[in-house]
Amino acid sequence: MAMKRAALSVAVAAVALCAAYLWYVGAFSSTRTELWLIPLGFKGWIVVEYRQPACPPLERSGDWLTFKIPASGRLCTSNTVPEGFAHRRFEHVLSNGLRVPILEDRARSRGVSAGSQGRDARELLFVGTAEEEEAALSTMPAEFR
Repeated sequence: MAMKRAALSVAVAAVALCAAYLWYVGAFSSTRTELWLIPLGFKGWIVVEYRQPACPPLERSGDWLTFKIPASGRLCTSNTVPEGFAHRRFEHVLSNGLRVPILEDRARSRGVSAGSQGRDARELLFVGTAEEEEAALSTMPAEFR
C-alpha cells in the first residue's frame, strides 16, 4: 500500500511539473506566426525593409502577421523587426487570389541586417531550390554581401 502511495505521489508531482512547464512556455514564449504571400512563379531573393516610416505596417489576419511580397521581391514596412522564434508559412498567390503552399525547403531566411541603432533593418530570404540559391549567390542584394 505504501508503494502505491509513493507511486501516486511521484505521478502527481510529475504532472504538476509538466503543467508548470507548459504554463511557463506558453506565458513567456515569444513565438509568433507569420504568413508570407509570394506571387506565383516568383523565384529569387526577397528583401524586407523594416522601420520605414513612409511604408505601411504589416497586416494581421487573426494571429498571423502577413507579409505580402510584391513581384519585385522587395517589401518595406513601418514595423520593427519581429523578435523571437517565428512559425512561418510560405504560400504562392495565384492571380485569382487562391493560395498554394510552398514546400518548406523552397523558402529560407538568410538573416537580418540590423543597420545602425535599429535603423535600416532588413531581412533576406530566398525562394527556390538549394541549387537555384547557390547559382544566385552572385546576385544577392549588395546590402547582404
